[in-house]
Amino acid sequence: MKRIIVISAMFAVISVLPVGLGLIREVAAQSSSVSVGSNKSRKAKSKAEEKRDAERLKTVRAAILASRKAPQDEKPIVTQAESQGISDSLVSIAKQNLPPVSKENDKTQKDAIAMEAIRQLKREAGPGVAFGPVVESFRQTEALAPSAAVAGASFEGPGLGIAGYVVSVAPPDTTMGVGPNHIVAWVNTNIMIFNKTGTPLLPGSGFIPGNQIFLGLPAGSLCRDFNRGDPLVQYDRLADRWILSQFAFNNTNSLNAQCFAVSTTNDPTGTYNLYQFNFGNELPDYGKLGIWNDAYYVSYNMFTGGATFSGGRACAYNRTAMLANAAATQICFNSTSRFGMLPADLDGPTLPTDTTRGGLFLDWNWPFLAVAPYTMRISRLKPDFVTPASSTFTDGFGGAAFSFIPFVLPAADIATCADSGGACVPQLGTGNLLDTLGSRHMYRLAYRNRGGVDSLVFTQSLDPTGASVAAVRWYEFRNPLGNPADTDTSKRPFIFQSSTFAPTAANRWMGSAAMNKYGDIFIGYSISSSATNPSIAVAGRSQCDPLNTLQAEQIAVTGTGSQTGTLARWGDYSTMQVDPADDRTFWYTTQYLSASGSFNWRTRIVSYSFPITTATVSGDFNTAGNWSNGVPSSTVSGIVPSGTTMTVNAPTTVCNMDVQAGGNV
Repeated sequence: MKRIIVISAMFAVISVLPVGLGLIREVAAQSSSVSVGSNKSRKAKSKAEEKRDAERLKTVRAAILASRKAPQDEKPIVTQAESQGISDSLVSIAKQNLPPVSKENDKTQKDAIAMEAIRQLKREAGPGVAFGPVVESFRQTEALAPSAAVAGASFEGPGLGIAGYVVSVAPPDTTMGVGPNHIVAWVNTNIMIFNKTGTPLLPGSGFIPGNQIFLGLPAGSLCRDFNRGDPLVQYDRLADRWILSQFAFNNTNSLNAQCFAVSTTNDPTGTYNLYQFNFGNELPDYGKLGIWNDAYYVSYNMFTGGATFSGGRACAYNRTAMLANAAATQICFNSTSRFGMLPADLDGPTLPTDTTRGGLFLDWNWPFLAVAPYTMRISRLKPDFVTPASSTFTDGFGGAAFSFIPFVLPAADIATCADSGGACVPQLGTGNLLDTLGSRHMYRLAYRNRGGVDSLVFTQSLDPTGASVAAVRWYEFRNPLGNPADTDTSKRPFIFQSSTFAPTAANRWMGSAAMNKYGDIFIGYSISSSATNPSIAVAGRSQCDPLNTLQAEQIAVTGTGSQTGTLARWGDYSTMQVDPADDRTFWYTTQYLSASGSFNWRTRIVSYSFPITTATVSGDFNTAGNWSNGVPSSTVSGIVPSGTTMTVNAPTTVCNMDVQAGGNV
């Protein structure tokens, strides 16, 4: 049993300025692809190509308008796994050195057309309506403290940094899961497994195509025959198992599915329980996975025929059954006025403060409104796998279907790229601009329960000046599981802290955030400007730092190339995870380039941790000799072990102190 004592001053010297938000998605499948967008460096289209794209855009736009008028799906959409099986071990699959599927099975750029249609509708839509509490618009324009985070591991993930790796698609959709002893990294369209020093653990080349995991499914299964990507990797700490997922679809998008593999042991190189859940002619695009105690929760953007937006979808999967290789059910709710939802993802060993009302989903309405105010919303999916028709998607406390807990972003806030979407991030040596995907909150929506204090942390891209400059906005929600109508306002969900991080004029986007057991928050992101190549940067805060602030950023990897050609999409998502071995080390992965070009991305896996010190003898807190490496400060976590008593005299500030059983302060 542990007790955490936190006594900290809460102050901030930061600018209070308007900030903003943004949208979009473009996928390039091959170097000859032509993107939809305004990038000046792209090749001019022929009249035939322009006419074709205009007709497709007109058709997609009309379909989206029609879907907006359709009633919301207030009843659950319930399906059983179409296919089920068990895989060979990934080691044995790698040893077979099977050829990958043909390149025609890789991702296409159809949703670039769909996203352009949504942007066009946004430009023609009306303004939002303000309701609910307004989020303060803090903008941090300088670092108030040097970075205390200490760099750990740094090694190449899947990509051109790995011998024999061939890049045929972009962006990589970089993601990873972190377990006690392993790191599983997956990109479009290959997967690798490492130990924590960066040694690849699969034989041969060290990587295998993602669909080869699903060779244990029946012949003809989409998941077996197509390697489309949009990968997801998680370590289920509660079960000590791994879960891997990606989508699959045929060449006409008439058949679409989501594929799941759940490890049978805690060894990610071993065998997996396999599942395929079909979605008919709707593509489950941009899936995001959250681990919870009662289900695996996944969000999607749905596209009929791969191009016509048909709604945001929140789904729950029977975790208990999938861990046991039993028949499993998928329960989903759909809404044509939701886009880019994120499911909450449990970090740490402690269950949520409320395990009775299902999983959380966060979304906001930027894509559907012309101008601010925009609203962030939390909703809860409560699955009933015994009686699926009884499942609900509400506020969790008796509210009607699709009722939400509102947080209003100020009317002065604007989206990345001056509230119109598209690519706006400059790079050194090219006029090719990169897409921020400011339309959505970025993966993960990390949840943690620290001694009854529960938080959600996440990021998105904003434009703090309206000059098409991307900045990282980060948030910490407190009481996200609380009743929004509670008579005690302190028990309602609220934004404890948030800020737009823009310490220099450089562009920052594609972020991912997490919180460790001490309440430290760490954020990874891409950084670029017209004078620099895209690089990988990180910034964090101790739980003791002034609210709404991050310490100085560090450049984790300096890029030495810029993305050229017609490619505007960058990353699509990145991933920050907390190491379950110590529950305090942060691991991050995203893409970078070592040379300018197209379809030549690399990925990097890095780790960071804040210093920690341990009391060696009982005595005065301020005596340096009583601690293993000096007196704890606002950037140092301290441990008071069993049998040790530390005395604190005013005006000393004690923060991030881990008082273990038998220890005293």
